[in-house]
Amino acid sequence: MNKKTFILVSKKSIWPSHERVKKNLTLSYRRAFQSKKILVSDMDSLSKFFKELIALSWKEKKHYDVVLLDVGINLNQIAHFSKWVNPKTVSFHCLLHGDFILRIEEWRTLLNQLSGFKGSLRVCSEPMHLLAQKILGSQPFQVIPFPIDSIFFKVKKEKITKSPEIISYFGRITPDKGLLDLLKLWKKIKSPQRQLHLYGDFDSSSLHSLDSKKTFKNKFKKMREQIEHDQSIHQKKLTSDLQIIRAMDRSSYIINCSRFVHEEYGLAVREALVRGKPVLISRWGGHKDLESVPGAFFDLKKLNLKKMKPTDIKRSAQEKFSIEAVTKRIRALNLSQGVFIPVETKEFKRDQIKKWVQLYFGA
Repeated sequence: MNKKTFILVSKKSIWPSHERVKKNLTLSYRRAFQSKKILVSDMDSLSKFFKELIALSWKEKKHYDVVLLDVGINLNQIAHFSKWVNPKTVSFHCLLHGDFILRIEEWRTLLNQLSGFKGSLRVCSEPMHLLAQKILGSQPFQVIPFPIDSIFFKVKKEKITKSPEIISYFGRITPDKGLLDLLKLWKKIKSPQRQLHLYGDFDSSSLHSLDSKKTFKNKFKKMREQIEHDQSIHQKKLTSDLQIIRAMDRSSYIINCSRFVHEEYGLAVREALVRGKPVLISRWGGHKDLESVPGAFFDLKKLNLKKMKPTDIKRSAQEKFSIEAVTKRIRALNLSQGVFIPVETKEFKRDQIKKWVQLYFGA
């Protein structure tokens, strides 16, 4: 039986990192299989796609894989339309992002409707797998890392003249990304020969901070003012991948103290490893999957820049996070898809979910 893959994506995300993940995963799937990208940005486009799929599924001349790729897709609508799809000829592969904990009821509805279908729930890290399994049960989980854009591998490093030691952070400037903890750490390691570069902007889109954007900005500014050598801290917003790459190349190492409840991966950290840069990171969420990866450090005392060869860091990262490596993994895992099972009907309280996040994402 021939196979065809449909990749369902929605409208543009508010977070640039989601857009990069969506673009590179789409490319990986299209390289792995004969596939077609379907934009389902509204009810009409989703309805049109499923009408065609339902008709095709009952002809039984091909097998169809449907990949739900990003967070903007309406899961209740997918559950509704899938009632009329032939489970013998259609498999569903659903990508779980970290914010699935905000949509537990939607995922439960969808998985109950897909019970008996072949397919998989795909997550990008082992901590995410453990958390999702605790909430959604023993579904056919598969761990597939997010691929890093090929530009991070291809752009040649510029010759850099001697400069102060630059330690850089890339990401949103929010409390859940550990920026106040980062400033506390900077108090300990600052020196006239070092600079801290913060590449990002203040962001109020997070639903999990107790601080408003204004309150956090005031706290952040006050803490900066308390640090001696405050002129050594620089903040700038970058607007292109090439700017990010050049900033990473100028850095001695990259630092990330995130405790974000949705930190299922750590894209900027892996992009830095691809550029051959060591990273000093919190033992949290998707960072934990980097325990044995060359160049990843969880303890400032063990950070030894002299022993780390950029070529070794880059080679290891390429073997794990390149589009080619992820494409091979998708192709291999597609041969071992399981069967969805019903999700237990159970109300989850917010405090319980917080405990599970701490258990599986924490140190």
